[in-house]
Amino acid sequence: MKCSELCPREREDCEPWANIVADDGSTFICCGESDPGTRSVIWDKFRLCFLSVSTVSCYDYDRTDLLDLVAVISDALAWEKRSGSVL
Repeated sequence: MKCSELCPREREDCEPWANIVADDGSTFICCGESDPGTRSVIWDKFRLCFLSVSTVSCYDYDRTDLLDLVAVISDALAWEKRSGSVL
């Protein structure tokens, strides 16, 4: 896995800030700032893209949305650890 300064989707309407990309490019998760001129909701400046074997998704969020997403994911991972669940 590597971090790329370029958009893994090769889009030009978003500047990547952080990502993890598989060496062969087959999977990635990337978050950056979208171009203000292309936003459907102006304050949703963060673009989060995800590609896996079976999923392709791209969402635009504001700062609060991202913070809430991180909190929910963290809680889910903490619960999974406490419950002994194995994925």
